[in-house]
Amino acid sequence: MAPENNMNSMITLSEVRERIDPSVYILGNIHGQFPDLVKMISKIGTPSRKRYLFRGDYVDRGQWNLGIVSLLMVYKVRYPKHLYILRGNHETRAVNRIYGFFEECIQRFPKKSDEAQL
Repeated sequence: MAPENNMNSMITLSEVRERIDPSVYILGNIHGQFPDLVKMISKIGTPSRKRYLFRGDYVDRGQWNLGIVSLLMVYKVRYPKHLYILRGNHETRAVNRIYGFFEECIQRFPKKSDEAQL
């Protein structure tokens, strides 16, 4: 991966406009349930072999919010043409302050909680 690429440039509106192969698996509303996400990916296949469209709501309500965000970001960096990520309402500051992700970020990253938002 070229050093000039970063997560901000990879997750943009222009990406949504890309043509997506019709054999794409659509997942969403994971809400911090990391074990469920791992089970789904292990049944379907990793993004190295399959294409995924994640349609938001990765965080809040569950126990493994940062684990899910981390896994999706790693997959996005590693397989940029096999993983598409859309922002759900739980990936907004207003909603994740209510349902737990913001608090999890404050606990894990006390000095950078505002920067940890998606």
